[in-house]
Amino acid sequence: MNKTRRKFLVDKYPAITATRPMSPALNTTVQAMLDTERIINGAHLTDDAALFDPIWSPDMWERANLAMVELRSGLADGTITIDSHDYDFNDVEAIEDYDLVVWRVGGPQAFVGHPNYATERATKRVDWFTGALQISQEVHDWYECRCQNPCDLRCNVRVAKGCEGPTRLLAVHRGKYALLFRCCVWCETEAATKAEDRFRTNLMAAQAALPPGAYIDPRSPVPPTP
Repeated sequence: MNKTRRKFLVDKYPAITATRPMSPALNTTVQAMLDTERIINGAHLTDDAALFDPIWSPDMWERANLAMVELRSGLADGTITIDSHDYDFNDVEAIEDYDLVVWRVGGPQAFVGHPNYATERATKRVDWFTGALQISQEVHDWYECRCQNPCDLRCNVRVAKGCEGPTRLLAVHRGKYALLFRCCVWCETEAATKAEDRFRTNLMAAQAALPPGAYIDPRSPVPPTP
């Protein structure tokens, strides 16, 4: 943009042109959120987003909300400590805006991923946490612990009456926070059934609201929204 054109825009639209928006690549908070999403998408074998949709699966949505309250409260009062684990050897004293946080729901520790140093590969923390979650799935998914003591592998979703049996990892992306649940077959089945029922109900309601002769195209590349 030449200087004359820029001066004209600044004079005519000062509120718009006074400051330029920050690039997402330079916003460390945004990068923490994007990296957390990349970790979950990269580590997951299936897409569990519908199981925690606020419209289709309100029980699971509220369960995730409760977990976020528990995490924030625990970090505030010190009942949940923070650690960098094997990702980074620096001592962790506080969670900064540029950190991402991975927490096993109900666990005593939350693990923090710092931004990468300039001399490191750009995807260091994404690669490390993605690999850790993939290994956890391979080792622990569908393993039924039969010990009598409280166990990390027991279901902590607990939305079904018959909550028991082997569990698998369910991860929820909440900004820069990754919540890791263990979910049994019964809870997942109930959540999936309710989500599908509500989706079909909303789909029929949307179809009924269309003008006569119009219909929802199932081949449309645009996915339906709640």
